[in-house]
Amino acid sequence: LYLYYGFELSGLEESVAQLNDVTSLGMHRVWKRTAVKWSGANEGARTLDVCCGSGDLAMILAEVVGSEGEVIALDFAVAQLENARQREAALSAPWTRAQIQWLEGDAMKLPFEDDSFDAVTLGYGLRNVKDVPTTLRELCRVLKPGCTAAVLDFNRPEDANIGAVQDFFLDNLVVPLARANGVAEEANFVIHAYDTMIAMTMNATYCSDMVGTDIAGPEQEELALEAGFTEGVHYELTGGLMGCLVATV
Repeated sequence: LYLYYGFELSGLEESVAQLNDVTSLGMHRVWKRTAVKWSGANEGARTLDVCCGSGDLAMILAEVVGSEGEVIALDFAVAQLENARQREAALSAPWTRAQIQWLEGDAMKLPFEDDSFDAVTLGYGLRNVKDVPTTLRELCRVLKPGCTAAVLDFNRPEDANIGAVQDFFLDNLVVPLARANGVAEEANFVIHAYDTMIAMTMNATYCSDMVGTDIAGPEQEELALEAGFTEGVHYELTGGLMGCLVATV
């Protein structure tokens, strides 16, 4: 795994995947499928997953668009792309889904023409880019008119009670399980990050006070409109623990 701004952790992909399942009680799979649904991706669509990481969203997109559709998955980290490519190769019945194109690239300078895609997803990556407004403008630019981007990420709750639950969840479940699963370095990263980011996280790779920013839902909606989207709605998931910005061109 490779952190934005150059922090590298190698050989942890499988441990992190297992940790995600345990600490979220499998809910991360539901959140990701929800994001794909809200992106409007359907059979035969041409779709893009930005900051694809280990490829979960891209593989759901490939299933949804089917063999007649197209999925391009973009990330700046070569090691992540290779891991994702291997995960895709291990899937059964490849003829039922689109073959994913794994592409190295920059979320802030997407290598595509305007109006190229029917749907775009971005999962757990908005916090990691250096320039959030530029990234959102790029998502808007490459989408066809009337089409949608779904941006999934940890949510900053306005309710202090939810924040307290997140604190308890982090201290008593996420960090101990991270250590038990052999990712103690990531667990320590979570502790350091949580002081400044107020985020419930299953994967500390994406959480550092050096990277990205913690943007509340209403702020995301405003940024989406400023980026050129005609509509931007932020939905809270699982009692506010997660959030998804749904922005339409």
